Order: sequence, then C-alpha cells, then structure tokens
Amino acid sequence: MDKPLDKTYLQLRRNRRIAMYSLVVIIVLASALGIKSMLTPTLSIDKIRTAVVDRGSVDAVILSSGRVVPEFEQVISCPFDSRIVRVESEPGTQLTPGHNLLLLDDRLIRLDIDRLQDEIALKHNQREQLELEINRQLDEMNSEKDILSLELKFQEAMTEQVKALEKIYAATAWSVKQAELEEEIKKLKKEQNLREISRLLESNKKRVDGLQIEMRLLQQQLRKVEDLINRATVKSNMKGVLVWIASEEGATLRQGEILARIANLERFRIEATVSNLNSARIAVGLAVKVKANNEILNGNIHNILPNIEGGIITLIIHLADPSHNNLRSNLSVDVYIITESRDDVLRVNKGPFVNGPGEQEVFVIEDTRAIRRKATIGIAGMDKYEVIDGLQEGETVILSGTDDYNHLETIRIKH
Repeated sequence: MDKPLDKTYLQLRRNRRIAMYSLVVIIVLASALGIKSMLTPTLSIDKIRTAVVDRGSVDAVILSSGRVVPEFEQVISCPFDSRIVRVESEPGTQLTPGHNLLLLDDRLIRLDIDRLQDEIALKHNQREQLELEINRQLDEMNSEKDILSLELKFQEAMTEQVKALEKIYAATAWSVKQAELEEEIKKLKKEQNLREISRLLESNKKRVDGLQIEMRLLQQQLRKVEDLINRATVKSNMKGVLVWIASEEGATLRQGEILARIANLERFRIEATVSNLNSARIAVGLAVKVKANNEILNGNIHNILPNIEGGIITLIIHLADPSHNNLRSNLSVDVYIITESRDDVLRVNKGPFVNGPGEQEVFVIEDTRAIRRKATIGIAGMDKYEVIDGLQEGETVILSGTDDYNHLETIRIKH
C-alpha cells in the first residue's frame, strides 16, 4: 500500500509552484510595461522648439509685402517733340545739379522762334499803321471841330445882328427865329463832332490795346519757346543717382515722354501691397513695422492709393528713419500693419502648433512628459500669440508642429 507523501516535500512543491506562477506574472507585467514604453513616442528636447508663456503686450497685425523705393524720385520728361542727338550719361551715374544727361534736336523749336519773331514784327507794324491812321482821323475831326466852332461864332454874330435890326424894325420876327434856329443847328453839329471825336479815341484805344495784347501773348510764347531751346540740353537739377535714361540715340520722342529718372538714394519709403479684403481694417496713420534685413523699422501709413488692381491695395509708408543703413532701393521687405494693441496679456511665441485664433490642441511640458491640453488663442502679432485661456504664465509649450501626436494624451520628453 502507498505511503503518504512527506509534508516537507509537499510544502516544497507548493512553494515551487507559487514561485513559478509569480515569475510568470512578473514576466507578463514586465512585457506589458515594455510594450507600453515602446508604443509611447519619445521626443528629444533638443529637436523641438519650445517657449515659455509670459505676460506682456501683443499687437494684432496684417502681414503684407513691400518694396523699398526712394522717398523722392524726379522724372524728367521730353519738353517738345524731338529726337535724341546724343546721350551724355549712363544709368548709375552719380549726379549733381547741372549735370548733362541728353542733347535733343532743337531745329523745329528754332523755326518756331523765327515764326513768332515774324508775327511780333508784323503786329508791331500793324500798330504803327493804326497809330498813323488814328492821327489822320483825329486831324480831320479836329479840323472839322475848328470849322464848326467858327461857323457857330459866325451864326451867333448873325443872330445878334438880326435881333438888333428887329429893334429898329429893319428885320422881321421870323428872321430872328430863323437865325436862332441856325445857331442851334451849329451848336448841335459841334456837339456831335465832339462826341464823334470821343468815340473815335475810345475805339482806337481798344484797337491799339488789342494789338498790344496780341503782341504780349506772342512775346510770352516766344519766351516759352526760347526756354525750350535751353532745355534741349537735358540736365539734372538735383543731387542723386541716374536710375534710368532713354539711351537710344536717334530715337523720336513725343512731348511728355519720359527721358530720365533720378532718385535720391539717401532717403527711402516703402510701397506695400495688401488684399482689399483687409481694406476695412486699414487706415492712414496706422503704425507699421517693417522687417528689413532682419531688423525692425518703425513707420506709419502715409497714404492709400485710390486705385485697386487685381484686388490689391497699394500703401505708401513713411519710415521714422528713412536713411537707415539697411535700406536699399528695390529691397523686398515684410510689412506688419498694426491694427490693434493689447497690453498685459498672456502670450507665447508663434509657431506651427497654432492654426489660427480660437481653441487649439497644444502640448505643455511637465518634467519628462508633454501633456495635451486645450488652449484658446487670441490675436496674432509679429512673433507672439495672445493666450486667452488654457495656459498659465511660466508653463512651457511645444511650438513645433504636433499634428502627428494629437491622438495621444502624453508624449515622453527626453532631456
């Protein structure tokens, strides 16, 4: 018959089983933890961008592009229809007032001068002839006036004589009346003569004045044309750089066509373009920050051009320092138009972790973990976002794009 197993042996076998089961449990737990560790991604702190939430001011901006242009540019146009005889300067030449640029053909202008001089001489001759005619007419009228005066005196004497004869009954009352009527007629003729002389003087004065005006207008035209002769040699009247010039000798030009452009490269302004969708937020006087060669320059909107081309508005921006060393003609710059400023708000550096204003999923670093959290973003400035809710001052936020991890609650951070 079988003997019962020894109690010591049974206890030893039970302990072995317990140890085996414990080992299996430990292995399973370790495997689970290892798999979880493998499934939880790890980010190296050196390979991501982070920023600390702080407090300060944020400016709401509209980003646009701009171009540096000379603050003052002189455009020289062709003074008359002509052609280019000789080009005397090249683009890039440093100019001073009086520097020769072009020589224009002035032969047609000289013909105009000859024509105007002939017309002035003709008008002068007409005036002399008119003055001679006026003097002749005045002599005739004055002679007639003298004759009428003598006739009137003679008739007055005759009237006196007839009246005297009437008193001694040697003449009739009708003879007296007739003599008085003759005297009245002579007076009227003399008065009429005086009025005709006055009208003649007034009329002739107007004729002379008209010729004088015509001569004066012709002389003004002559002076203008003579001034054009002086402008046949095109010169610079300012200090600057020759930016462009019509350089084809022999080319025919119409009056008003551009001959040259001269720029003052010591002072600059900005021409910026922005979509007309932002027109309601843009106004003259708004502050502007211009980024030129990684340096920020301050300015303001000086003018908004009225014409809109292709849905684009052009802005003229004056700088606080138009002579800054970083400014170069035609340099492309970033322009930040400040439409609103908020002071003493939570803020964080800009980065791809934000997709616009409103609620965002962000990761906040706590020791060795980055925990996903909801945050509300407000206005966007040049380099800062306003934080409205969800983050605290002093917390560290991952700025790099985290779209690939938005399904996770945490990310391991390797320092």
